[in-house]
Amino acid sequence: MGVLGGSVSKGWGRGSTRAHRRVREEILRVNLIEHDGMCRLAIPGVCTGLADCVHHTRGKTVTGNNPHYMIAVCTACNLRTGDPTRTPDPPGRSATRW
Repeated sequence: MGVLGGSVSKGWGRGSTRAHRRVREEILRVNLIEHDGMCRLAIPGVCTGLADCVHHTRGKTVTGNNPHYMIAVCTACNLRTGDPTRTPDPPGRSATRW
């Protein structure tokens, strides 16, 4: 059993590593500068707006801590999306308006 009574995926069974925490903080820092800290998934009806965690777009077990496959997201969107090796990411949305 993980925190809050939920189960933890096999990839996180032994917890976060120092290397992962450094990559996570860098992704959140860059997202704050480039996207005002907003969630990059922004799932309608789910998103809380501000990114506070990272999502492994191809699955942590597939890509590890490669920052090219990680994006800043809110916890609600990350939990809704789940493991992309099991369920596909939701469709993207336009980041700009013309």
